[in-house]
Amino acid sequence: METTDVAPTPASIDTEKVASGVRFLSHPDVQATPLAERLEFLEKKGLSRAEINAAVETHHQTNVALAKSAPAPASSSIWSTLFPLAGTTAALGFLWKFMQYDESQKMDTESADDYARVATVSNETALVQAIQGQTAEMVKLMSVMQLEAQERRALLSSQTTTSQIITELRTELTSLKAAVKKLQPMRAANVNPVAIDVPNALKESTPVLDALADFQIKASKMLDALRLVELDNDADAIKQAAGILIMYTKNLVEQPDVPRYRRIATGNANFKQKIEPLQHHIALLTSIGFEKVGMSMEWKWHEQPSSLTILKAAVSAFESAVANNGDVLSLAAENFLSTHAPSAIVVESAEKTTVETPNLESFLQKLGAKQDVKQKAARIEVDDVSSSPIISSTEPSYPTSFADVMKMVQNGEEVPGIRTIEDKLSTEAQARLDTPSVATAVAKPWAK
Repeated sequence: METTDVAPTPASIDTEKVASGVRFLSHPDVQATPLAERLEFLEKKGLSRAEINAAVETHHQTNVALAKSAPAPASSSIWSTLFPLAGTTAALGFLWKFMQYDESQKMDTESADDYARVATVSNETALVQAIQGQTAEMVKLMSVMQLEAQERRALLSSQTTTSQIITELRTELTSLKAAVKKLQPMRAANVNPVAIDVPNALKESTPVLDALADFQIKASKMLDALRLVELDNDADAIKQAAGILIMYTKNLVEQPDVPRYRRIATGNANFKQKIEPLQHHIALLTSIGFEKVGMSMEWKWHEQPSSLTILKAAVSAFESAVANNGDVLSLAAENFLSTHAPSAIVVESAEKTTVETPNLESFLQKLGAKQDVKQKAARIEVDDVSSSPIISSTEPSYPTSFADVMKMVQNGEEVPGIRTIEDKLSTEAQARLDTPSVATAVAKPWAK
């Protein structure tokens, strides 16, 4: 059998398997077996479809080359010509079916990939649309919050102007009340208002007015500081700082005389993290009586009782901020001052103490009362002595001081109450002393 050149095969095809398949297909014993069974046998032997196709094509080319090269015998029949053609046609038809099956599998795989890609794209599109919808809602929410912030600032500015006017009116009212209180004792004493010495009245009302003016100045400073904090800080920062400020100020209100409560360390972690981020925190602390001293803030109003009302108003403002999420700081302080400010001002007036004139009758009455008390006490003592039995005093007279004791010892006298202890040993100690001591020889280690 003559061999012809085999067509080149791809790198993925095993040439040895293809050659064995060609030998199997060309074997004369399997020529009568149907081509489908032969191909199935090759597939069971481990040949891939590509290798089977290459083996069939090589076998077909070998048969064609043999048919061309072999001389036709004189007595050849038609079947000898038709049989190779029929076999080749059947092999090519079966090979065509294999190729169509491979193409259909490729098309199915590509269609599945396209479907998965389309599904992924649709999911991504839906996700992008959802994100865009959420972004639009967030933009709307931000615009609404900005409008609310603007309205709040406008309301605070209007409240600020209104509170200033109210503060001025209250100042005038308190001054009028103080003047009326000064005039009431004069009316009760039926004093003619025309005959009042005006300079003396002014001198008497001056401490009250000065204390009132000082209180109003401090209160207005605190309210201004609270308004600045409200305008330039967000609600979360105010609420966070208010919790720490409540602790500081409440300790001062409850125990203003304790020095450690009057000092705030600026290097503290709570101060650094919660109070320093608050804008105008120094102005706020200064408005309620704190001053910067080195690395700490110290409260300097502990000697002024009227200033405690301002501190209590600050506590009320901080508690309102915590309860209302950082809002209505200044409003809460104003409400507290409006209810507690008139009773907060205590002025140390230099009132003259009235000295009673000596009265002889009252002196005699007091003296007689004292004499009665002394007589009653003497009678009680006499009764006790008469009722108690007479006991002879045999107790010695003890010295009254250590110096007396020393004098009695120096004079050789016996001091009462001091025991004399005999200077003698016990019987066991005496027996030990009476027995002679025997010196025992000490064994030396090197003498052994």
